[in-house]
Amino acid sequence: MGVREPDISDVLQDVFLIVHRKLDGFEGRSSLRTWLYGISYRVVADYRKRAYRHREIPGDLQKERSAPQTSEARVVLADLLMHLSDERRDLVVMYEVEGLSMREAADVLKIPLQTAYSRHKAAISTLRGLVQDTREGRSRD
Repeated sequence: MGVREPDISDVLQDVFLIVHRKLDGFEGRSSLRTWLYGISYRVVADYRKRAYRHREIPGDLQKERSAPQTSEARVVLADLLMHLSDERRDLVVMYEVEGLSMREAADVLKIPLQTAYSRHKAAISTLRGLVQDTREGRSRD
């Protein structure tokens, strides 16, 4: 959801610390899964707000990052998702990739269910257009 590979463990640690601190206050109004996604979503959103501060990456880490660590399909999907707004990308990842129900994704994003459906429809339409452009050899960059 927009976290750089070298920062994933730090962001995950932040999520675990918040979950540990707030677990006693979990009221059960939503599923535990939705609650955890909500926390993760907010931590990642905070990370993305701070992402403009680019940190220097040591040479050894740059070499590791340039090595293929994911399948080609994941790289293509990640590239396509980067063309979506944060709101649409987050919804698509939660619903299509992570397998949350549309209701759960809407709860995490704190949006009405119909808004979630309309964002999803718009995002899928955009992704289809990007795939079609790619097949035809055009670029939207």
